[in-house]
Amino acid sequence: MRLFSELRDAFGVVAIFSIALMGCNDTIISGSGTNGASITVTGDGIISGAVQLDGLGPCEGLVVRLAGPALTTDVTTTAGGTFEVGGLVAGAYQIEIAADGYDTFNETIIYDAVEPLDAGQLILGVETVPVEGSVVLDDGQNPAGSAVALTGTASTEAPTGAVCSNASATVNLENNTALVDGNGNFEARVPRRSTGIRTRVERPGYTIEETPIADETIASASESAPANAGQITLYKLTGFVNIIEGPVHNDQTVTLQISAFNGVAEMALGEVTDTNSDSCGYGDWQDYDAEVSYTFGDNSQGDKTVC
Repeated sequence: MRLFSELRDAFGVVAIFSIALMGCNDTIISGSGTNGASITVTGDGIISGAVQLDGLGPCEGLVVRLAGPALTTDVTTTAGGTFEVGGLVAGAYQIEIAADGYDTFNETIIYDAVEPLDAGQLILGVETVPVEGSVVLDDGQNPAGSAVALTGTASTEAPTGAVCSNASATVNLENNTALVDGNGNFEARVPRRSTGIRTRVERPGYTIEETPIADETIASASESAPANAGQITLYKLTGFVNIIEGPVHNDQTVTLQISAFNGVAEMALGEVTDTNSDSCGYGDWQDYDAEVSYTFGDNSQGDKTVC
């Protein structure tokens, strides 16, 4: 490298001198004196990579910003989403990529500038927003552990000025789930460009409830102002059983008439021989049917009750 400086002798004469130094990386540091003038640092290092947008693949025309020692530069991705920045020295470099509709990519790498560095595939995820809501059970029980799923459709498209492998993509939302906490609240996330979002809440022994969220509510949501799914109430599944053949004393297959309330979709049947017992050995869940055949499995004598 070559260092330039200036000295002033006792007679006010300016002496300019230079010292030539060679480094293993052929780094050049240049300046213009001792008055804080700008310094340019260049070397032989190269950082490259490729950029993809989730759902759209590699994209040409995205701006990649590389900031490091005495250097901040913007480069545009070429065909296949590739980029390359040369003239780099050793140090820490931050890579930043922003695209409309996607989360900003930020990553810091440490580069020794000895060999070219391939940063690999840099993938920007679809921008998401938070959705909050609450759940209550009509019988006053704690709703903690109730399962929440957000369903709907999300779409993506190439940002203005970018050319991607896929110009657009539409997917059905999956795995956008959450559990209700001990205070009855939940939070989940969905892509900002979502439509037809519905909040579905399930809990064994209770009705399944679904409520819609307006598209504009999702579009305007932010980290500080999540989309509000509102309060969702689940109702206890209830009903009663009537044995058509009358009371059962010994083993017998009977026909049951089953009435249910609150939108029952499934049922589980069991039996007790002690009518004063609150314990019931329920069988497997099955689709609700108003009339079914049931065979008691207890071989002991005595009155039996379906539960």
